[in-house]
Amino acid sequence: MRPPRVLMSTGTPSMIRLFNMRNIAILLSLGCDVAVATNLRNDDVVGSAALRELGRDLKAMGVARHHVSFERRTGTVQGAVRVVRELRELQRRERFDVLHTHQPAASVLARVALAGKMSRVLYTAHGFQFFQGGPRRDWLAFFPIEAGLSRRTDVLFTINSEDANLARRRMHPQRVVQIPGVGIDWKSFQAETQRAALDQLRRELGIPPGADVVLSIGELTRRKNHATVIRALARLEGVGAHFVVCGTGPEQENLKMLATELGLSDRVTLAGFRSDIRPFLALADVAVFPSLREGLGMFGLEAMAAGLPLIASDLSGPREYMDGGESGCLLRDPLDPDELARGIAQLLAVKPSERAQIADHNRTLAAKFDNEATDRIMRAEYQRVLASL
Repeated sequence: MRPPRVLMSTGTPSMIRLFNMRNIAILLSLGCDVAVATNLRNDDVVGSAALRELGRDLKAMGVARHHVSFERRTGTVQGAVRVVRELRELQRRERFDVLHTHQPAASVLARVALAGKMSRVLYTAHGFQFFQGGPRRDWLAFFPIEAGLSRRTDVLFTINSEDANLARRRMHPQRVVQIPGVGIDWKSFQAETQRAALDQLRRELGIPPGADVVLSIGELTRRKNHATVIRALARLEGVGAHFVVCGTGPEQENLKMLATELGLSDRVTLAGFRSDIRPFLALADVAVFPSLREGLGMFGLEAMAAGLPLIASDLSGPREYMDGGESGCLLRDPLDPDELARGIAQLLAVKPSERAQIADHNRTLAAKFDNEATDRIMRAEYQRVLASL
């Protein structure tokens, strides 16, 4: 008898590389034949070198890769029709048993194309497009689609309590399972970075010795809201802090122009995509995460695991692991540069003894989101699904 065949479907390769390699490893350990379907010609946030590395890693694991023409975000009608056609053709050839799909728009198309053609359909919602206090237009546009397609979903994974409660009350999957995000490698953030390496990184980034560093990591998009951090920095009189962002994206030139307009080009560094963020966390004094929408937020968790005080938007994701003033501060309005500036100034001014307390507190909170906790849940759910085939 052939092994169960599982298709991991995502809109972009970064979702595979950053969030699903452990899921793939679990499925392989359970005897599954695993393949991925994504847009292999889109190097999105990870860059072409990382995309090639992903290909080598998947090949070494025995995981087949299939190109599907997923478009960014909602895409076009013509593009959606093409994706549905490609997925159905892929299923006709390969005969997968289980679909595990990720990312909102891609998961809509995958379930439209393949529900009824697979024995089981799993969907991980990495934060719904709609959320408590969010724009009414998002509820009108996206909630009916997610609610309708939940009827074609056997297991709906959510990564925060708000989404889990909403799914249980107002959606119709066979099963709702909350996981603590995709998990972080908590132990790896406890090792100290050598002073020489930190000095070298300062020189590379052009940050003077002793200058405070405010750090953010994430795509350069409007949703990640890096522009407000730059505006907040301009309001910090007498504070010569430097803002470092690791990531790439469509807002890169706009952020550079804004920094220049505000006279901050020498204090704002767009460091590009970095595969290892630990040296940046060790260099930073404060982590800032003012997203406009966030299902959980890996950077926030990783910053806390590294012991950094965190400034984050008061959204369902950060609320899952932060406790306000004990961890740093939650922003009532992430688009308000004055509120953000006050938060940065407050946390940069804390005494060393207070900073040590925050570090210990945040490390303890972040430990609950270690990837081993997520792996245990995912293994149990995969086993349940495979046993039902």
